[in-house]
Amino acid sequence: MTQKPSYEALEQRIKVLEAASLKGKRTEEALRAAEDKYRILVENANDIIYRTDALGRITFYNPVAVKYFGYPEADLIGKHYTEFVHPGRRIELERFYGRQFVKKIPITYYEFPLLLRDKRVVWLGQNVQLIIDNGQVTGFHAIARDITERKQAAEALRDSEKRYRLLVENAHEAIIVIQDGAIKFLNSKTIASFGYSEAELLSIPVLELIHPEDRDEVIQRYLQKINGDATPSLHSYRLLLRGGRIQWIEVSSILISWEDRPATLNLIMDITDRKKTEEALRKSEEKYRLIFEHSPLGHFYFDEKGVIVACNDNFVKLIGSTKDAIVGINMLRLPDKKLAASIQKALNGDTAFYEDVYHSTTAGKATPVRAFFEPIKVGDQGILGGVAIVEDVTNHKRAEENLQKSLEQLRRALQATIQALSQIMETKDPYTSEHQKRTTNLARAIATEMHLTSDQIEGIRVAGAIHDIGKLSVPAEILSKPSKLAAAEYSLIKEHARQGYEILKDVESPWPLAEIVHQHHERMNGSGYPRGLQGEKILIEARILAVADVVEAMASYRPYRPALGIDKALEEIENNKGVLYDTLATDACLRLFKEKGFKIDG
Repeated sequence: MTQKPSYEALEQRIKVLEAASLKGKRTEEALRAAEDKYRILVENANDIIYRTDALGRITFYNPVAVKYFGYPEADLIGKHYTEFVHPGRRIELERFYGRQFVKKIPITYYEFPLLLRDKRVVWLGQNVQLIIDNGQVTGFHAIARDITERKQAAEALRDSEKRYRLLVENAHEAIIVIQDGAIKFLNSKTIASFGYSEAELLSIPVLELIHPEDRDEVIQRYLQKINGDATPSLHSYRLLLRGGRIQWIEVSSILISWEDRPATLNLIMDITDRKKTEEALRKSEEKYRLIFEHSPLGHFYFDEKGVIVACNDNFVKLIGSTKDAIVGINMLRLPDKKLAASIQKALNGDTAFYEDVYHSTTAGKATPVRAFFEPIKVGDQGILGGVAIVEDVTNHKRAEENLQKSLEQLRRALQATIQALSQIMETKDPYTSEHQKRTTNLARAIATEMHLTSDQIEGIRVAGAIHDIGKLSVPAEILSKPSKLAAAEYSLIKEHARQGYEILKDVESPWPLAEIVHQHHERMNGSGYPRGLQGEKILIEARILAVADVVEAMASYRPYRPALGIDKALEEIENNKGVLYDTLATDACLRLFKEKGFKIDG
């Protein structure tokens, strides 16, 4: 028979059960409190927190993950963690974590770009802890932080460092840092300029590179910098390089801190060529100073205000004064307004010419002078003044007068020759003589309409008056034949251009008369005679004469036909403008007849 528990034992058992129940409740409450605490931490964390299974599928995430991934909460569970990684880094990330899983490395860190749903890219730095159960990896916990700003800052720092490195390495100047008399840093230009290797330059004491005659000065400047003179300054020294080669350098040096100790940063420019140029300029200046002082012409310099600052002895002699009296004169304030205007023109940047008679008050004579004024410009400094060349042109004036007289005599002799030739032509063939006169008048009018120079117009007048002089070699019966010429007869007629050239080629003249006569039957397309010249190879005077010759010949009576009239003549040149006849000469001729009422005399 089973014995029933006593009342006391039952009561004791109830107390034990109550105590166990109370302890369980307290444990549950502690667990619930701990869970709440960690849930609050996870849900309010600023970092992304998520968990995956062994296949990398997301099984848990916190609210920040929703913000960064950009997907609804329901769409995140079951997504593979690499779906949010930038496509260019997904395979690399899978391989990285795959190796960690195989090796069961408990904690790893990796940085990767995250591609958000709105296509923005942010960088994450992620710590991953493997979840291992019974020796098997069942997933991982990940805590990721947005490191975009840090990445951008690092990238900006790298870009900045790259830019400065490029600036230093590609600088036109050699750049070196000197500390304790030794080179501590140098750029590529230093190696290229000095001709030593980098290792050699870093091992050679700086003073050994300096020319012995310049070392004391370099030491003094270096000590000044080290003792606190931080002002950038330029100094020129000579380097004594390999093989005894001397190189002039210009150094700009400032005091800097290099590895927490004072040093100098030196920008070095090779000025060897400049020094050579300066020496050449010095010698050139000395040479030109000698020329200035001993020139047979008068010279003086004036400043930007027009004041004479220097003059040579020949200018003093020309003026009939003294240097003391000349230097200091303001040329802009002289009564001679023409001279003042020439000086002002030079100060405005243009070359000026002056010619007049100078009346010397001290020498008591009038001297014709010619002067050129040239502005003095130096780089971007503008006009610093000017230089004058003054010449006594008394002898030139006499020579010009004599030359003018000779030219006048030549013109008269030429005119007499032309007149004689015209009279001979008129005696043999009155028709040809009249044709030459009318052609000459029209050719002069065309040349005037084309705005040729007066000298060219005069040359056309003279050439026109004798352009058919070669017909003197043609029998008179052929020139006045009332019927159509035979082929042989026409060949003789065509010879008159060449014969005219032969008659005139030795006649002295200011104009190319022989060539104008030789070419007046040439045509623009090369179909003329006697040489078949084309285009610009034909003198403009001959092109004008050709137009006038055709118009007059067609408009006038010929022994073998009646006059065709001016309308037919103008139609001919207009239809063949640019083909047979010069375009400008043709247009000028058409304007004369159609717009200005020109008529051919007779």
